[in-house]
Amino acid sequence: HSGAFDFIKKFKDKFLLGILTSSSYKVVLKELEEMNVDLNLFFNIQGAEHTAVHKPNPDVFLPIFQFLSNNGLDKSEILYIGDSPVDFHSSTNFGLNFIGMAHDDRYINFFEEQNIKFVKGFKDLENTLNN
Repeated sequence: HSGAFDFIKKFKDKFLLGILTSSSYKVVLKELEEMNVDLNLFFNIQGAEHTAVHKPNPDVFLPIFQFLSNNGLDKSEILYIGDSPVDFHSSTNFGLNFIGMAHDDRYINFFEEQNIKFVKGFKDLENTLNN
């Protein structure tokens, strides 16, 4: 998505950045490598193969949270950025903070109707985090 890599480079030293996706780890890894993305920018990349459950089941966050909690982080310190209602429900039911990423118009109505904080792109996300 537009501005994603600029955002990652800007915030890589301020936050632990990770990827949790329902896509295949192998597919995501291949896509990142094809785009010449330094995989060391992410503390963890969790794909569908890493859990027996999947979103909207909140337990999908257990593997990645185990790493974070072992490093002294509490759920209240974690922000999950997702682009769908499933992301919202699974992350908040696990106890995480959530911001919606409405990079297209598909779920804007959902975010607005549910009074969920959302941004329309990575520049908006940057502004939100800086405020």
